[in-house]
Amino acid sequence: MNMLHKQLPFIMNGRLAKKRGSTVDNRGGIFINILSFFLKQQLIFLMILFVIVSYASFTLQKESPSEIQYHLQQHNDVNHGYMTSKRFQRIKKTSPMDDKYITIWLHQVHRWFKEDENQTTAQKVKSYLLDAKESGFTHVMFDIPWAWTERESHGNVQIHSFGKEDVLAAACELNLPLHVVVTMRELPPWAGEDKKLFEWGRSKGYDYDLTTGPSPAHPEVWQMATEFLEMVSTQLIEKYGHCIASLSPTFNNEFETRYSQELNHMRDYSDHSIGAYKEWQVNKGLSSSPKTAEDPPTFDRLEICEPILDDKAWQWFEFREDFLVDKYVDLCKIVKTVRKGEDGKTYDPHCLLHFGEMFSSTDILNSNIFFKLATSEFVDHLVMDSNMALFGAPTSPSIVGILVSTAQVYGKEVHYEAATERILLCDDKGQIVETGEDFDGDKGVSLLVRSGVARALEAGVHSLGITNLCAPRTINNLLSHKEEDTKRSNAVKKGLSLMRASLFEPTAVLFIPYQAFYAYKLVISGVSCGVNHTKCWHESFDQIPTFGHGDVNKKPGMCNTDIAQYQLVNIWDDLRTRHAQVAVIADPDQLTDELLKGTTERVFLSFPHVMTNESWKFFEGEKLFSLFKEKSKKYPFSDIHVNIH
Repeated sequence: MNMLHKQLPFIMNGRLAKKRGSTVDNRGGIFINILSFFLKQQLIFLMILFVIVSYASFTLQKESPSEIQYHLQQHNDVNHGYMTSKRFQRIKKTSPMDDKYITIWLHQVHRWFKEDENQTTAQKVKSYLLDAKESGFTHVMFDIPWAWTERESHGNVQIHSFGKEDVLAAACELNLPLHVVVTMRELPPWAGEDKKLFEWGRSKGYDYDLTTGPSPAHPEVWQMATEFLEMVSTQLIEKYGHCIASLSPTFNNEFETRYSQELNHMRDYSDHSIGAYKEWQVNKGLSSSPKTAEDPPTFDRLEICEPILDDKAWQWFEFREDFLVDKYVDLCKIVKTVRKGEDGKTYDPHCLLHFGEMFSSTDILNSNIFFKLATSEFVDHLVMDSNMALFGAPTSPSIVGILVSTAQVYGKEVHYEAATERILLCDDKGQIVETGEDFDGDKGVSLLVRSGVARALEAGVHSLGITNLCAPRTINNLLSHKEEDTKRSNAVKKGLSLMRASLFEPTAVLFIPYQAFYAYKLVISGVSCGVNHTKCWHESFDQIPTFGHGDVNKKPGMCNTDIAQYQLVNIWDDLRTRHAQVAVIADPDQLTDELLKGTTERVFLSFPHVMTNESWKFFEGEKLFSLFKEKSKKYPFSDIHVNIH
């Protein structure tokens, strides 16, 4: 074809045109006419072939989608990424996803289900859970808050007080197993108000920020918290052992497994946390004694646009990880203690941990302890949480696929929890606030939620969680296609049916050390660091309510997103056009031969300055760099550099 194109400029009306400076005499006329005839036939043949191929391509795009898209959104088979117009590879083998949970939090019980002249709180809660079960949910997630369970005095733990029994009893009666979050984000009133008991935030140029979060670095707080967890776990197993699916301990203000974060101040700068940091330096051989050890560094409260290269900063980042990892392993050990129920049976509860959205320039604040905890024998369930609106504006649903793909390599039970509170607003009566949104449509909120779930299913997620949804039956509309009206009505009657990839067998690997995201802070398109606006993943996302940074310098058709995550998503999307599943690896220890030998494409994503061809600037970066280099000798990687600005 290329040779033919090169000849075409010299063929005119069946005759060979003269090149500049060339001569052609009449004696070759017969030969030239014959050659011209055959070239014409080639052109006609190629044109026919082009039409056939084009029609076949169009037909393939219009063919019936696989089961996994059928239950979600048909057009995703053709165009998974509106922003980039990329078509993803299909999943070949699927199976039903059996587990789906809905969350109901204690504060929502008090807000949505207040007793009135017609119904008690217990009746309203049971009606809600019945709606959830009939809509296809199989499990319930509920919280036991420290401040409202051991409220009266030390040791007086009451798991049924303040309406908690209404949820626990109803869920068990309806055969909806419980994931119970044991939250210690607030101290009970009797614990006092000694400032030393709480976490402190800090930033350059600001005084210490006293938070309301108990500091697990304080020995009294830690002792009280672990005693509380022990008593709650025991009471729950004794009374409800047969319907407890897991227990989830947390100190975080959003029930997640990381440092709480408010007002962009990093935590924890309390005296006991600083003391623990100095002891850590001694244990790591960085200081001869706590007296000579360094104080932790502080950072700008707002954006950090240039990479952090200071060794002292990276030591602090590593300590924050190590400290919190140790705490959560100890909490999971308590959860997994074998206990007996009132029925005389023995129960061995699972430990479930929530992980908020990662791979962003907020990781420096939250710390990312996922990769160390995911390898722990005491952690059973990994919940990957995303509302697909990290900075207040809707982002690409592909982040969900990235999070689930990241978790899959650890061999745990992987859940995707879709947070709806920012996109589906509820009033005080537990009713969806009317915004004019067409939940059955292929746009806006419906498109965002459905596409996120699709990415999770393609990555083989084991369970789907929906949080902060006050009207359970709307899930059928959100996850069904509007052209399938009859099938959707059947889904409402029989329960939502979702198909997931049967196996996770990635043929490509995307490797990016998670520590790289610590190098920057709050780098948001259209908002900070001089980064240009980025287009919304879909034009209809203009209809989705924004908040926080999503409202800053807002422009039509543009969505303010984390620029580092934005580029990660684009590379993952590109790989998905050639691979049905892509493993996302952020710890070089997980670059195993077993994983890599099954891949045909491997990509290494590097950040400028903090990652060079000679070294990585992380704590113990030389060790991590050497490990990656050793793996890449046998399994070569393509190197892609991220442009932060």
